[in-house]
Amino acid sequence: MRRRMAALRVGMALAGAGLILVSGLVALPPRGFGELDPSTAGSLRITDRNGTLLRELPTGGRRARAVALAELPPWVPAALVAAEDRRFFAHPGLDPAALARAAAANARAGRVVSGGSTITQQLARLLLPAPRRTPLAKALELLDALRLERRLTKPQILEQYLNRVAFGRGAVGIESAALAWFGHSARTLSPGEAAWLSVLPRAPSLYGRPERAARLEARRRAVLERLLSARVIAPGDFAAALKPPLTGFPARPPFEAPHLTEWLLGELPSALAGRAGTLRTTLDGPLQREAERLVRAETDRLARQGGRQAAAVVIDNRTAELRALVGSADFFDTAESGQVNGALARRQPGSALKPFTYALAFEQGMTPATVVADVPEAFPAAGGPFSPRNYGGATNGPVRLREALGSSLNIAAVALLQRVGEPRLLGLLNPLDLAPAG
Repeated sequence: MRRRMAALRVGMALAGAGLILVSGLVALPPRGFGELDPSTAGSLRITDRNGTLLRELPTGGRRARAVALAELPPWVPAALVAAEDRRFFAHPGLDPAALARAAAANARAGRVVSGGSTITQQLARLLLPAPRRTPLAKALELLDALRLERRLTKPQILEQYLNRVAFGRGAVGIESAALAWFGHSARTLSPGEAAWLSVLPRAPSLYGRPERAARLEARRRAVLERLLSARVIAPGDFAAALKPPLTGFPARPPFEAPHLTEWLLGELPSALAGRAGTLRTTLDGPLQREAERLVRAETDRLARQGGRQAAAVVIDNRTAELRALVGSADFFDTAESGQVNGALARRQPGSALKPFTYALAFEQGMTPATVVADVPEAFPAAGGPFSPRNYGGATNGPVRLREALGSSLNIAAVALLQRVGEPRLLGLLNPLDLAPAG
């Protein structure tokens, strides 16, 4: 009897110690808990002055936009729960029945075919950068799920999950998924659309393929039946959701004002690189599109004279705000160096300086009828004699200033500059901040 009592006391002590150990482990914060910060689960959105999206840059290779649970129709979170974790609101983070069912299925198949993971477990896995699929990793995941349930309410867990789970096509979170597959916000998803999307997280690459449409539709109907049974949707909503069968479409992510957005990304401080948020520019979206149209039209017109590219910048003189920037006629035309930003590319001033040279000449008493020599000549320069050439290579002999300026003759302009004097030209340009560096 004494031995039995002693053994009982030892057993109770060990059980108590085990309970204390488990309680202590559960009391610790889950791994990746700091990743619940919204700034770590999103994308960088660049917009115009009115908030219209120009470009969205994913963080971690995926696009994500957070949306509050309270902003969604009730059938949106309910559809995800129905598809992924029907006992979500009843279990403590682990679902023993689902785990037992998954273990039996894996034993029959001789390999892992089901994980029995709850939404809380999936969230715990999503918070880790590269979760392992080993027995120890699974045990740690279960522990993290218990820890999450200790620190967050069920609605908070569901909101985090909705904003982090992948839906295929690079879309992370229900808002990005709704935009990617149906072209509108998750706030306006219909019951049928919500059920369609709820099927994707289990295997986005499988269910998101057109040839798997019938399989997706069967699972979608099952989700809708669960929503109807739970009275989340009315019979009329159920009937409407079933006809016609939905087929989501992958919308092309916006990529507006490409030269501007590329430039801005290159100018971002390192502390902001890879962070989620919204960068609102001073760009005027409609004006930008009109500028792009005009640059394309002008490039087409100049093509007959050998012109291949053009650029344009529109600045509000009152505020110095950039309203439009077009770096080339077609950003995606690699044959014509379309991705070179002509609005920012450094180039020699060329003919842009000629009118200032002629203005100085007129100030010194010359007239449009004054004659200047347009003949081959070597002019003195800091690096040695300089022999300019006219476009096309021809020379014109003695020409009046009006003809030299109108024809943009290079040799005549340099000859005139020798008479005007380089110091005077620099003195004119320096206050205008137009003088070439050096």
